[in-house]
Amino acid sequence: MADFDRPFGSTVFCDDIRQEVADKHSLMGVYQGILVLPELPAAIPKLGFFITIFEPRDIALARDFPIGVRILFPGNLDQPAMAAELAPFSAETKASLRRQQAPDDADTTPLVRLPLILMMVPCYLPTAGIVRVRADYKGDTIKLGSIRIIAKTELDRLAAEYATALPSP
Repeated sequence: MADFDRPFGSTVFCDDIRQEVADKHSLMGVYQGILVLPELPAAIPKLGFFITIFEPRDIALARDFPIGVRILFPGNLDQPAMAAELAPFSAETKASLRRQQAPDDADTTPLVRLPLILMMVPCYLPTAGIVRVRADYKGDTIKLGSIRIIAKTELDRLAAEYATALPSP
């Protein structure tokens, strides 16, 4: 049974996010857990964060506080490189959510999707390490994703080290 009793979420890291017709988005240059740069520090034209927070509907309807979202860069985890806030739902939105039918599948907790699109233009990456996306939810921290930043020279060194550690055939 899929039973969610707390919010959760994820982030897709990419080069660009474009708004399309019919409330769709196109994500360009999606990264797969690692962002390799020729050297560090580096400035890249853009870095997109396609963030989605899922909140159980009953909890979303009762929430009367904003959700803070922070982007944290390596070497400076105390000071967000970027921050945003998702306000509580308006009375009108809450009324609309209450009118929506719960799914017929009794094994599913109804969820509310909270999308957030952030773009850093340009994006300065000072050092190798982990870029983290976090939400502040009434005193709790929700991990929304991370991506490793590494220089190509370091990646090549690690690959060579790994190759020499493998047993020969």
